[in-house]
Amino acid sequence: MTDQNPEQTLRKQRAPSISLLRIAQENQRRYRMKKISLIDLKHKVSANTLESADKDRKTHRDIRPEDKGAYDSQNEFLVGSPRNLRGAKWAFAVTSLASLSFMLGLDTTVTAVVQATFTSSFQSVNLLGFSSAAFFLGAATTALTWTQVYNAFDVKWVLVCSIVIFEVGSIISGAAPNSNALITGRAFSGVGGSGMAVGIWSMLLLTTTEEERSLYMRLPSLAWSIGIVLGSIIGGAFAEGSATWRWGYYIQLCIGTPKAAFRDRMANIDLIGTLLLTLTLLCLVLAVNFGGLTYSWNSGSVIVLFVLAGLFSLTFALQQISGWMTQQTVLPVAILKEAKMLPLFLLQACSATAFFVTCYFIPLYFQYVKNETPLRAGVHLLPLVVPTFAAAMISNQLLRRDRLLEPCLLIGSSLVLTGSSLMYNVDAYTETARIYGYTILIGAGAGPFIDTPLLACRTVVSPVFLLSAMAMMVFAQFVAPALALSIAFAAFLNTAQSEIQSMLPKDRPYQATSMIGGEARHYLGGLDVRTRHQIMRAIADTLAEPYALVIASGVLAVVAVSFLLWSRFTARAHH
Repeated sequence: MTDQNPEQTLRKQRAPSISLLRIAQENQRRYRMKKISLIDLKHKVSANTLESADKDRKTHRDIRPEDKGAYDSQNEFLVGSPRNLRGAKWAFAVTSLASLSFMLGLDTTVTAVVQATFTSSFQSVNLLGFSSAAFFLGAATTALTWTQVYNAFDVKWVLVCSIVIFEVGSIISGAAPNSNALITGRAFSGVGGSGMAVGIWSMLLLTTTEEERSLYMRLPSLAWSIGIVLGSIIGGAFAEGSATWRWGYYIQLCIGTPKAAFRDRMANIDLIGTLLLTLTLLCLVLAVNFGGLTYSWNSGSVIVLFVLAGLFSLTFALQQISGWMTQQTVLPVAILKEAKMLPLFLLQACSATAFFVTCYFIPLYFQYVKNETPLRAGVHLLPLVVPTFAAAMISNQLLRRDRLLEPCLLIGSSLVLTGSSLMYNVDAYTETARIYGYTILIGAGAGPFIDTPLLACRTVVSPVFLLSAMAMMVFAQFVAPALALSIAFAAFLNTAQSEIQSMLPKDRPYQATSMIGGEARHYLGGLDVRTRHQIMRAIADTLAEPYALVIASGVLAVVAVSFLLWSRFTARAHH
């Protein structure tokens, strides 16, 4: 070291690159020293700051020398509040993070509203299932890996890379000349969107204090809720207007455009685990979407895909347990030992299933059965998304009052169960007002636990595991819809095709696929009145079948909340 005062040297360093692993380690240190007074803490840290940093670098390879710049004037590591941004600059930074969350919400409902339009445009009925599953598949397979990438590399630039990937996906989707290109674009958007979601929480953990963190962590949820509300209107307007559905993806470009050895950092990223998880979900989604329409369910191709999915999942489980060929597994096994983590994970998955299945099938019902325009179909989504947004905000406030959390979640899961049971019985002649009431129940029920499990992680795990726990919740948000929507669309398309085919003349077999692909209005005019009513009734009945998944998610949510209540009661009994 030079003769220059180490404190002055550290002050001269500007905009240090901070590793999340270093922050997690210091968070854990402070977590253990929670009861030590601030004066004692400063004396302890100021005396041994540089010495402990040198020891840490010898122990942990991914702690870089420039991380020493994360100390303040007392050489105290800035855990929870290492920001120099204040005033307008800090407001701009928070607004930028909120805009990313807004983009994710906007993308959700834009796709839900315009899916019937681009399916008709490309004349590919399989696109209904793949377009929704591709986004969530790309997001689910990379959510946990993004956490490791954020731990290994500079947070800011990793977030920028995820935004670029998301925007590239939006460009591909908007300019897609065929259905395969659209599916590819949606997969890219899913990968980038997953990185953005993890990055938003990473940046907030990095730049906020423990006291202000609860406030700032609610802002992404608020922005996401606004995005899903506006997306239903914007998507419908573009699909119906001269701009076409493609601008539903182009518009996101206007919103989002904004040192250890590389080998050592890559060693902490579980590439093998990521590959096995990707192959597992990919084979499963392909098997479900191909089955029935492209290949028969008992065909060799579908059977092989299911067998491969099972083998890859088994290999993934063994690899995660043994830690084979990785220093850090992509699945944070340590936090799964927490008693409340599994119920929270299930609640997050159930809320995502209930919301996204309803969100994707309500517009289809009004476009296919009620013959509504895309814009009107988007308006019909508001009774779902507005109560979801309102209930989420209320539950976030109740999170501060620990005793009210579980009862609120129990009421929400019961509302999901009630609303989905009613939607399962909807037919072609159900009044629109009734459907509004049913979707309000689902939205008001899913809202309380659509992001509460994610925010509740900080009360369940220690600070060192907080980002990994939140990444698990992000993974649940994406993997549940990826599987649920694949199953839902497979059930709808297979059942609808077989039932409609039996009602059509033998010389027009191709019309069944066209009708469930959004072209019903062009073919129904040439049929007699009785056949038309039968076909519309069949389409309505098959569109109601996916709500069986929402019913199942409601039941599972009730079980998960009951476990949380039981854990609370047993904890009180022990005390």
